[in-house]
Amino acid sequence: MKLTTLIGLLAATLTTISFIPQVVKTWKLKETRDISLSMFVMLAIG
Repeated sequence: MKLTTLIGLLAATLTTISFIPQVVKTWKLKETRDISLSMFVMLAIG
């Protein structure tokens, strides 16, 4: 597998995982008004 393919797969995986904190927070609070800062930080890093 090419390096560029691996980097793309890693980026896609991290981007997908970055939504987990927001989903957990929304699930616990049953409210979508609040936005998780950690979700946006992970999205920016990923």
